[in-house]
Amino acid sequence: MLAAFSYAINYPAKHFSAEDMMRMRKTLLPLISVIIASLPQSSYHEMIALYNAGIIDLISVDDESHVEPDENEGIVYHFSDAAGNKKSEHYRLYIDAIGQQPVQFNDIPFEGLRTDGSISSGYLKFKDKNKGMEAFEEDRSHILKIEPDYFYLRVDGLNINDHFQALDYYGEATENLYIMAVPYIAGLNPDYSGLDFCDTAGKRVALAIKHTSDANQLVS
Repeated sequence: MLAAFSYAINYPAKHFSAEDMMRMRKTLLPLISVIIASLPQSSYHEMIALYNAGIIDLISVDDESHVEPDENEGIVYHFSDAAGNKKSEHYRLYIDAIGQQPVQFNDIPFEGLRTDGSISSGYLKFKDKNKGMEAFEEDRSHILKIEPDYFYLRVDGLNINDHFQALDYYGEATENLYIMAVPYIAGLNPDYSGLDFCDTAGKRVALAIKHTSDANQLVS
């Protein structure tokens, strides 16, 4: 049921207020990630057996944890444990299984799209100006203030519409530019995994292209 709910809210998420998006990130997405990371029962049995044998460990880390490459070999993992103690552990081998990370606007490799305004960063407006001001005072790097008193939450990736069309600086759809790459749309599509997502996304893009093609034929 939770997996179905996460799929259902994925598409309207781009129309959320900033407050709703922040609430979803804090409370719902961590729970959804547990469902997404589920394994077959046989794999669970193998992992539990390895854990009980002391071969593998499960360590909870904080949000500020980070990885630093070691000059000689492997990496150093910096984190705070459950008791709040800061630790730095060295590992000869490190496998990053987090998945594809979001790409920010300034890191988009297509400079022409950035400079001519064909694409824009993803933003969500605060419904409550007071909450927007509070968030702005806490973290100005992710909150945009537009005079006189409008506040926006900057989300990862680019701004797109319901048909996965890129939106320009003025919020208008850029003709013939559809973006489905996960790192570019992660901010406005918080749950973008699974075949169900790919199926729906493909259909929406195909229908949008067909609609545009039909409209052009009528004009010509």
